[in-house]
Amino acid sequence: MIPTTPHPLSGARAPLTLGHELAGRVMASGEPAPAHTAADAVLSPGDLVAVDGLVSCGWCRQCRRHQPNLCATFGQVGLMRDGGLQPLVNVPASACLPMPVGLDLEAGAVAETLSVGVRALRRGRLAPGDRVAIVGGGAVGLLAAQAARAMGCGTITVVEPIAARRALAESLGVDRTVDPTDAGTEVTAFGADVVLECAGHADAVTMAIAMAGPAGRVVLVGIGRGRPGLDLWDLVRHEKEVIGSFSHIGAEDFTGALSLLSSGAIQYRPLLTRVHLDQALDHGLLALAEHPADYLKIVVSPDDPSEAK
Repeated sequence: MIPTTPHPLSGARAPLTLGHELAGRVMASGEPAPAHTAADAVLSPGDLVAVDGLVSCGWCRQCRRHQPNLCATFGQVGLMRDGGLQPLVNVPASACLPMPVGLDLEAGAVAETLSVGVRALRRGRLAPGDRVAIVGGGAVGLLAAQAARAMGCGTITVVEPIAARRALAESLGVDRTVDPTDAGTEVTAFGADVVLECAGHADAVTMAIAMAGPAGRVVLVGIGRGRPGLDLWDLVRHEKEVIGSFSHIGAEDFTGALSLLSSGAIQYRPLLTRVHLDQALDHGLLALAEHPADYLKIVVSPDDPSEAK
């Protein structure tokens, strides 16, 4: 996704500074954000903001239909322009949402991940009392499980092969966890109304569809490779829906995530591993690449530029 030629919106190309889930303190600001943007606020030095890094053109067919996440020239801070893995970063004012009172910057950095789960639940038309299953107990899955609870679902089942993540899911209040490698697991017995596939591989997609009950909605969130096996008769006979969900929309999903965090409904701190910016490579990116099962979210904290001598 990192452009090797100038991106049509940002003009940036590799090499870029990564970091697409970020929050920070305003050091300086230009003109106020236009009134139609999600920020819709005058930003002043010292303000704490969460950055909704999704950038869209505003004029293509998808943008005009309020689908900026499907913009023909979709961009993202930290992927298509420099991001947050540096002490100072320049982002559009329209991307900065003031942090609700009482929330810290770690919550702001989690908001983007949570917003992906919020969108998936919205795409799945979650209704009060719905039975929810989540395949994949990573950061998106565990945050989405808590969002589903806050949005009034009935029971929640998390499917996850790593025992430590199943234990964490239970501590966060899910009703049931399942080890998918257990040969005795009978996924067709779940009959979920909404299933989120958050693992990003073909077998997880197949399992998610099997876990949905009649008229169940299966929302594909994970991004992976491979071709899942599909029982088309099962889809037709039980009128199941398979729905894609990509990223988020700031005006609903990102602001909704901040509201959930502000309400106290989301326990995000147990998911975090904290490192300093000068440790971001060895104890952050490389650690995650080499031992992905050991981490959920790694939060990188730079020095506060306002405290520089």
